[in-house]
Amino acid sequence: MATEHPPRRRFFRLLQWQLIRTAIWLVPGSRRIQTHDRTLLEQVIFQEIFLTGRYRNILFAGCASYTSWYPWIFECFDSIRFETIDQDPANQQHGCRRHHRVGRLEELVNSSNQVGPYDLVILNGLFGFGTDDAEGIRQVISASRKVLQPGGMLLIGFNDVAGNARFDPDWISERDFRRGIIPGTNEHDFLAQGEHRHRFVSFIRR
Repeated sequence: MATEHPPRRRFFRLLQWQLIRTAIWLVPGSRRIQTHDRTLLEQVIFQEIFLTGRYRNILFAGCASYTSWYPWIFECFDSIRFETIDQDPANQQHGCRRHHRVGRLEELVNSSNQVGPYDLVILNGLFGFGTDDAEGIRQVISASRKVLQPGGMLLIGFNDVAGNARFDPDWISERDFRRGIIPGTNEHDFLAQGEHRHRFVSFIRR
């Protein structure tokens, strides 16, 4: 995991981000979801990741038409590698053009590797939408730890509502992870506004 950009470089990145933010507003409405949790992800969390340069190798699990423009935010600059993965071949068109994998996150685990290549893994909207039971969720979390570098962040976003996969952050072992801070906030656990009760939680791989 890289160190943060120095203040001068962060200033120039801020100017670049302002251009990106302007471009975001030009994304067609059909490719954006106008909810509080998406705004938090796209304009707060992504901004902090972009500005600090702390995370250079990012894996984003789960693709759809409304996430298809996410890789573009980071593809503009070679210092950040933004990869996507989705088990549905039909969603390849919505993944990163240069760095997309068709398959499950668990398939990335190589038993011969003790340290993974990523310093940030984002699982947003995965639980309850393809990974629907407790055992499946635990397998994804275990795989996420194995593909993360020590000190890397696991960021999970999920709908905390009845009828959805009932992910419980307490399932994450303190032996494997410690609490982290969601980028762009001072919170470990953040509940977004809206009927879906979308929550973000952050953990750091030990």
